Amino acid sequence: MVDVEALSVGEQWTFAALQGIVNRERPTLYLVGVRGAQDFEVDPSAERWLADVIDVPHEKVSPDGALDRQLDRTEGMVVWDPKVPTRAYR
Repeated sequence: MVDVEALSVGEQWTFAALQGIVNRERPTLYLVGVRGAQDFEVDPSAERWLADVIDVPHEKVSPDGALDRQLDRTEGMVVWDPKVPTRAYR
């Protein structure tokens, strides 16, 4: 479980892309603190939901720790245009 609330929206999107890649075979990365679902508000129930619904062991790791753990499972890069306003992606 990685808390990405303190990250920029662009960094959160990077982690969302990483989550999609590494969770293809089985769930290994879960993000909490993601802004952007509804009016860029953070879902306060996300962490509780994971504990209540998903019966697997989990631990909190820092964003850097998550990158270190998952780097060998990825290749390529994520590119976005910072000149395009965030609201254009909704």
